[in-house]
Amino acid sequence: MSTFNGRFHESSLGFISVDNFIEDNLNSKVFFLSHLHTDHMKGLNIHFICTLMESKRFLYCSQVTKKFLIKKLRICIGHENIIGLEDGLPTRIKIPDLPLFEVNTIPAGHCPGSVMFLFESPDVTVLYTGDFRLPFCDLPKYKALHTINGKVKKIDAIYLDTTFAFPKYLQFPSREKSKNELVNIVNQWLNKNPNNQIAIIPTACYGLEFLLLELAKAIMKKLYIPSSILFENYSYIPEFSDLITSDSDSTNVHLCEYTRNKPHYCKLCFDKKHVFKRIRPSAMIFDQEHLNRPQLNEGIVDYSDPDIIKLAYSTHCSLQELKDFLKYISQDGCKIYPSVLPPQYNEKQILDNLETLSLHSETERNKEQETSDRDCVNYSSELQSSNDFEPTNKQSQSTMDFDNLIAPPRPRKFSRKKLNFMILEQNLLFKKCKKYLLYRFFIKVKSIFLYNIFLVLSGTSMTFR
Repeated sequence: MSTFNGRFHESSLGFISVDNFIEDNLNSKVFFLSHLHTDHMKGLNIHFICTLMESKRFLYCSQVTKKFLIKKLRICIGHENIIGLEDGLPTRIKIPDLPLFEVNTIPAGHCPGSVMFLFESPDVTVLYTGDFRLPFCDLPKYKALHTINGKVKKIDAIYLDTTFAFPKYLQFPSREKSKNELVNIVNQWLNKNPNNQIAIIPTACYGLEFLLLELAKAIMKKLYIPSSILFENYSYIPEFSDLITSDSDSTNVHLCEYTRNKPHYCKLCFDKKHVFKRIRPSAMIFDQEHLNRPQLNEGIVDYSDPDIIKLAYSTHCSLQELKDFLKYISQDGCKIYPSVLPPQYNEKQILDNLETLSLHSETERNKEQETSDRDCVNYSSELQSSNDFEPTNKQSQSTMDFDNLIAPPRPRKFSRKKLNFMILEQNLLFKKCKKYLLYRFFIKVKSIFLYNIFLVLSGTSMTFR
């Protein structure tokens, strides 16, 4: 759970807010969203989008996150104020009376569209990881992290995902190992009886996409997605389009709907006509003590719950993976700021967990890379279009090379009256207000007085001037 307040300590980037859109952050000049998980979307709602329109400010994110966000918030207006960044291409942003800076996106491997942001200004370079999990041997492939001659860029500060920066989460099974075990469980169950059913229980709206893709390919069956919004979002991803279905009768494997802060309940799972085996991929319970239990199958599957099989699978870095990442990317003088602080911990305790690493020289770092025999899987062929892993092969650009960069589009101009109409229409569509036809009549007669009466009757909190 992210505890990052949205602002950087570096004064030259103090006008930026990332993954936090409440309170003082609303005064920022530009906004960034790393991915579409709720703990990184505080305050990001339709009212915030309308504020961007009115103030001619912009929210930057990946192309996939933009598509998902528009669908999630049911945004009918303000598309121009959400900028989808191209993966692997630096973008120059110039705000009047403020320093010029450049931003690069780096696939984070956390969920579809998740990215890290590398901010570079004339006097400081900052890496914001958001939530991420990247194989150590894939790091040299990301051109945004390297200079034109291949050396790792000097980064002044890293705002690090420290979700599992604790000794009890020293290591997690690789995603490849978790995938193989999932395929084995599913195949064994389906081979017993063709009528048997499999249910995959998510722990978040997004994050299991690698497992789902590999499972569908291995068993050669489509996955039923009961959520219409999730099905439509997955349809945006080319790799998913042929592997999912909205017909529950056409397959015996489905992804349960995610229920936040509620006990798991899936109508399909309790269908008495079929026998289900339910599987929950997760990481939180699989600390080192749990992983070393002798009763765990292959060390990563927990059968202790008779109703749900638990599979070790993480979309966040383990403590060892964080150390490997920092050994590769950080240099002398680089400051580390934890972006996840559990209530019982403080920043110093988190940094103490990471202090065993030594900041190696370039020679030592290259030597480690050559001799590393860690389990490493190249995910570049999976979910490439969803910005999850290796960026597409685009021409690299050196730091602050602004010749061929993306410029944000000019915002459309609206009168105050027109903007009020659009905001009201967006809110009514979002809430599916039953008085919508009456509202359309009010627009037709163009009566501000009737608008105000309508606002009172409908209980809408928006005010009009």
